[in-house]
Amino acid sequence: MKLGWLPGGGQIDEGIEVKKMTGFLVFDCLLARNWNGLWSAVRHLILPAFCLSNACLATISRIARSSVLQVIGEDYVKAARAKGVPEIKVLLKHVLRNSILPVITISGILYGQLLGGAVLTESIFSWPGMGRYVVRSILNLDFQPILGFTVFCTLLYCLSNLVVDLLYALVNPQIRMD
Repeated sequence: MKLGWLPGGGQIDEGIEVKKMTGFLVFDCLLARNWNGLWSAVRHLILPAFCLSNACLATISRIARSSVLQVIGEDYVKAARAKGVPEIKVLLKHVLRNSILPVITISGILYGQLLGGAVLTESIFSWPGMGRYVVRSILNLDFQPILGFTVFCTLLYCLSNLVVDLLYALVNPQIRMD
């Protein structure tokens, strides 16, 4: 932002008109073939997306790395390589399939952190959304929206945990849901 490469706040540059069809500026610009608006919307999206995802991506990549390193040293991977199985097949079938479960687990847990971080990110970058609405509600001591947002985030977090459990069964059919 200080270098002038990316804008600091807002969703789109002033003076660019976008016909709202879906409510998502990037999609609206694509549908309307508004290329200047699309470039502006994407530029305004980069900093908030980076700030929101930075800590989560670091955690996920550390978990993925340690999980892959642990699985690569297992005997069944060495046996597959000794049999002459192609390396890509060893990596996809044996290593990735067995190392993805911790990544799925931590991704579901970090989803709650993303929800909480969205409140701060929307406030800092002047994005309209539930996060800014909740911050205004907190400042005005309006308890109904605060309670509604808390319940909504709780439901989304429970739903993400359900998706994680279903992904377990999809990735590894040996895991049964009893």
